Amino acid sequence: MAVQRYPIDDRWSPAVAASGFSAVPTLFLKSYATLGITPTEAMLIIHLMSYKWDSRRPYPSVARLSTNLGLSDGRVRSLLRRLEREKKMLRRIHRRGRTNEFDFTPLIDALETIQDERRADQAESRRMEDKRRSGNETGGGLATGFHHKE
Repeated sequence: MAVQRYPIDDRWSPAVAASGFSAVPTLFLKSYATLGITPTEAMLIIHLMSYKWDSRRPYPSVARLSTNLGLSDGRVRSLLRRLEREKKMLRRIHRRGRTNEFDFTPLIDALETIQDERRADQAESRRMEDKRRSGNETGGGLATGFHHKE
């Protein structure tokens, strides 16, 4: 089976695609609120993701993030602290004389847990549906709890 490709310039335009794109997991987009992440915090995480090009941790400066988000440096620092300390969704690795690195491991772990729970729920739903169908096919029908007396 051939892998289907979806080139970015087919989805947007060549001019827009030329400036680059970021990989954001759909699971994150659909689950950040479940994790207690606010829309502003989610945008900050998405901006952090835009600096993650491979398996290494991204390390954009607070000033760069602030400019990209249109927020003050202090507001971005506050959001980062909350994501790290209260919500435990990322870790900052402090590097003397250089910008911090950002470790997504806690967020990835939380998303994997959500995915596992969703898979378990889907499997349970399939089992219940199969059980319901097999009961109807064998003439079992619905049990009413009533017995007919003659």
